[in-house]
Amino acid sequence: MNPGHVLLTVQDESKQQLACQIKRVIPGEVHFLAGEPVLQGSVAEAEFDEGCRVKGRIAGCLKTGGQYLLSFHCDRSERRQEQRFAVNQPGWLLPSLQPDAPQVAVRLRDVSRNGVGVDVPDLLPMQSAVVLKTTECFIFGTVQYCTPDEFGFKTGIRIDEIFFRGQDFDPQAEHPFAARRIQ
Repeated sequence: MNPGHVLLTVQDESKQQLACQIKRVIPGEVHFLAGEPVLQGSVAEAEFDEGCRVKGRIAGCLKTGGQYLLSFHCDRSERRQEQRFAVNQPGWLLPSLQPDAPQVAVRLRDVSRNGVGVDVPDLLPMQSAVVLKTTECFIFGTVQYCTPDEFGFKTGIRIDEIFFRGQDFDPQAEHPFAARRIQ
């Protein structure tokens, strides 16, 4: 794809593909200029570059001259405020801040400066406070989304606070640890 252009694929039986010019970007929405109309409400995937695809829906289609202005609303789970880094690391989640909260084994998928993507076995309430433990740190966070997938639930946790462990720590043991806070 040329810079400033995107390949838009409509996710219906037609699999319509359009090379579009990017006209405007605002948080959660991208406006494209296309040579053909796309039905409002259509689910689509925008490919900005190889390996950079975003799913969403067409919220509007307006004819302007000989072209069509498409308003593409990005799926909330696809919106990225910062770069994410793939990881494949075990962790333990305390799904509440109650003293007797059970510890649940989870898998960390990705991390960014302000969030962690985690695979969890059970549904977590939106905006609930959780603690995520890894061999390196304790993360106090807030559940941003929790959607079903083939192995349980795909969950996004916003990092509120993070404390790094001292050396030689067993994450399943219940003993104090030396920690340092990061900003």
